Amino acid sequence: MCVLRVTGANLDAEEFLRSSVLQPYHVFKAGEPPRVALKPHEPVHPTSGFAVAVSDARSSDLAAQVSIACGFLELQADELRVLSQLNTVEDVRLDFSIEIRIGRDNVVA
Repeated sequence: MCVLRVTGANLDAEEFLRSSVLQPYHVFKAGEPPRVALKPHEPVHPTSGFAVAVSDARSSDLAAQVSIACGFLELQADELRVLSQLNTVEDVRLDFSIEIRIGRDNVVA
C-alpha cells in the first residue's frame, strides 16, 4: 500500500478537503488522540493532516506501488500544486509499505 500523507501544525485539513478532489481515508487534528496508538510517546497527534490511499498494491510488490504512485502524481499534479502552496502545509510525503525478507523465513513488513 502507498499512502499520501499531508501534515502541518496549523493545517485546516477539513477546509482544504472541502474543495479538493483528493479523497482521504483519515483526517486528524493536532491534539487529538490517534485512532491507533502506534507511538506510545505521542498520546496525541502533534500536527493536523490527512492521509489518502494512493495504491492498494501489496507490500511485496514495490514496483507496482511505485508505478501506481507515479500515475497518481501525474493525475493529481494540479491538486498537489495547490496543496504545496498552502503556507500551513509542512510535510507532504508518499509512504510505501514494503516487505523485507531477511534470510529464508523471516519477513519484516
